[in-house]
Amino acid sequence: MLLAGDNYTAEKVIERLQVMICNNPQQKLTEMAIKMENQLDNLHQLCNEFPLEIQNDIVLFQEVLYFREVRLMWINEGCHYSALLLEEIAQRLDLTYEEVIYLLPDEIENGLNNQFKVPQEEIQKRLDKYAMILENNQITLYTGDEVEKHRVKSNVKNFNDVQGYPASQGKVQGIVRLVKDRSELHKVQKGDILVTKLTTPDFVVAMEKAAAIVTDLGGITSHAAIVSRELGVPCIVGTEVATQVFKDGDKVDVDAFTGIVRKIIGED
Repeated sequence: MLLAGDNYTAEKVIERLQVMICNNPQQKLTEMAIKMENQLDNLHQLCNEFPLEIQNDIVLFQEVLYFREVRLMWINEGCHYSALLLEEIAQRLDLTYEEVIYLLPDEIENGLNNQFKVPQEEIQKRLDKYAMILENNQITLYTGDEVEKHRVKSNVKNFNDVQGYPASQGKVQGIVRLVKDRSELHKVQKGDILVTKLTTPDFVVAMEKAAAIVTDLGGITSHAAIVSRELGVPCIVGTEVATQVFKDGDKVDVDAFTGIVRKIIGED
């Protein structure tokens, strides 16, 4: 889905079901049900120890989390239909889907009204790199060399560790597999450390193999956090720069108790 992973096709769903069937899904469902029941029992016992006012706050927080998940469902549905709309717009403007998503709203409107068409060379510049900067309450789009002039410099090349928020506790060591998008999910093998900007539902196949998950973005209720807890995999979110600090092949220590990911130096 646009902005939240690729659209699911019948082929992808069948492929995913075939993998799940091979992994004894009934046993996993039973284990998940038992785990959830135990967690709810523990929660109820814990809540009963608090004053009524705090118990009400806990119930309110649970409702907030529920509506957050519903909101994400609506966002994903909206992204799906937005993708269909953009595909139609791309066809009418004689562009590809990848090209049309680099147009500004007024440029799309002008193109559909045959008033102005963004030159192909300008679209290619944006495909290469672009930046949208808010200056004097006005957003300006830059491409090419102008992007570098406005880039916020971040010297992370000498860092050997990053700090994030523990989302699922645990401590492991492993080899980093940097995943930029779903096309690189195949890189993640059993026991690797998945490092990415953020995860979406189509990342689950790789998340199940990973010994730990580290993301640049997200909080304790993000997709990476929720799925990692379900899988029982250590996870650290919100590091901001993990994808810049680490590279494929780095050996790291992931401490999801403290939220620190540290590069292991001097070991083969």
